[in-house]
Amino acid sequence: MFLTEIIIATAVAYIGKKIYTAQNDHKQEDIAKLEEQEDIAKLEEQKAIAKLKEQEKAKQELEDIMAMFAHKFRGPLLNIQYNAKHDNQKTRTIKAVQTMTALLDIFSTISTDDIKLREKISQDKRGDRTLTGVLAESLLLAMPQLLIARHIKRIKQHYLSYAKKTALIPSTATWEQLTDNYLDILKKLQTDWENSFTELAAKYDNLTEISMWIQERFFPIQIQGFDNNPIRFKRYDATESVLIIVMTEMLLNSIKYYNATTVQPIIVRWEFQQDRCLLICENPTTQMESDSPKGTHKGQSFLNTIARKLEGNFTNNFKQNRYIAEFNLPRHLLIEEKI
Repeated sequence: MFLTEIIIATAVAYIGKKIYTAQNDHKQEDIAKLEEQEDIAKLEEQKAIAKLKEQEKAKQELEDIMAMFAHKFRGPLLNIQYNAKHDNQKTRTIKAVQTMTALLDIFSTISTDDIKLREKISQDKRGDRTLTGVLAESLLLAMPQLLIARHIKRIKQHYLSYAKKTALIPSTATWEQLTDNYLDILKKLQTDWENSFTELAAKYDNLTEISMWIQERFFPIQIQGFDNNPIRFKRYDATESVLIIVMTEMLLNSIKYYNATTVQPIIVRWEFQQDRCLLICENPTTQMESDSPKGTHKGQSFLNTIARKLEGNFTNNFKQNRYIAEFNLPRHLLIEEKI
C-alpha cells in the first residue's frame, strides 16, 4: 500500500511538472506573440510618421514653389501694366508674356518631375542666349519686387543712405527719424524709384543700362566670369528659366542684406570647378543687417529644393562682414563636353 502511494505521488508530480512546463511554454509563446505584435505596431507607427513627414515636406516644397511663382511673375506683370497704360512697347509686352509662359512651364516641371527637369536642361545647350542676358533679365525681375511700397523696409538702408548722400536729410539722421520726420521724402523716393525702374525696364533690357541705374541709387555691381562664357541656350526654354529663378532670388538676398554704409560692390561670379558650375553672389553686410527680418526665407528654402532636384547644392552664410551665397549644379547639364 505504501509503495502504491509512492507510485501515485510520483506520477502526480510528473504529470504536474508536464502541465506546468506546457503552461509555461504557452506563456512564452504568448509573450513572444505580444512582443512580435508590439514590434509590428511600432514599425507601422514609424512608417506612418515617416509618411506624414514626407507629406509635410512635399507640402512645404509646394508652398515654396507657389511663393516663388508669385514673386517671379511680378516683374513681367509690371512691365505689361506700364506698357498698357502708356499704349506703347508692344514688343516688350510680348516678351514679358513669353517670359511668364516660360516660367509657368518650368515651375510645373520643377514641382512634378525631377528627372524630366534635368533632361530639359541637358537638352538645351544651343541657342543665342547667354549668362549675361540672364543676369540682366534677373535684375529686371528682382528690382520691382523690392521697390513696391509694402516692401520699403526690406531695402530701408538704401533709402536712408541715398537720402543722406543727396542731402535730402541730415547726414546724422536715422531710419526712425526718416520715417518720423521726413516721411514725405521717403514716400517720394519710393514712388520715384519704382516708376523710374518700371520705365527703364519697358525701354531697355541690356545689362549696362540696368547696372547704371542700380549704381546711381544702390551700389556698383562687379560681374566676373560671365563674358565669353561658353554656356549657350535658347530663349524662353528650360535653362534660361531655371537660371532666372536662381539668379533673381540670390540677387534679392544680396540687395536686402547689403551694408549701405559702404561703397563696396556686389560681386556676381560664375565659376567652373571640375564637374560643377557655380554661381556666387557676395556682398558686404553687417550683423545688424544679417539679423534683420526681411522676408519669410521661403526663397532660400526653394533654392535648396531646386538645387536638390538638379543634383546640386545651395549654401549661404555670413562671415567676416560678408554675405556669400553659392548655387552649384553638375557641369554636364549646361555644357556639351567635346569628346
